[in-house]
Amino acid sequence: MELRALNLRKNRLSERIVAIKQTITGLAELFGTEVVDQQFPSVRFSEPPGRRRAQPGLTDSCRQLLRSRPCDQNPTLNRACRIALLENLAFMSEKEIYSRIVRRGSFTFTNAHLALADVADELNTLIERGQARCIEIGNERRWQRAILADEVGSSAQLTNGAR
Repeated sequence: MELRALNLRKNRLSERIVAIKQTITGLAELFGTEVVDQQFPSVRFSEPPGRRRAQPGLTDSCRQLLRSRPCDQNPTLNRACRIALLENLAFMSEKEIYSRIVRRGSFTFTNAHLALADVADELNTLIERGQARCIEIGNERRWQRAILADEVGSSAQLTNGAR
């Protein structure tokens, strides 16, 4: 029983290590190995013998384009996050927002390892635009749709008109 638990823990750690290595390799392709080498000097970017990259590394012009992309990277994800925030008035974690997006099917994530980070980035973009707000509870951040002044005014008119 204890051996099974240890093997399970080992497998989970191995998966996390692979995900971290993939992230570091992606950063190296995006920004260049020299930048990543400064931050992670113990990481080596050699490929296993007999394997070759399917695609060559990014060109300088591609790197420059990726560095200068606008804040609104993905309008579909932006819309999916706004819809998820509209569905619930309470503050929600990125996991809750992610599960709402997946359940609704309003966006398809291509990389499950980066999905929560993508959602958090998009939520931060909504904060910059004044469309959402964020609070920190313990070590967890939670987001909520920001109710705009014109929405408050129009809902007050509806309430007064209904009397």
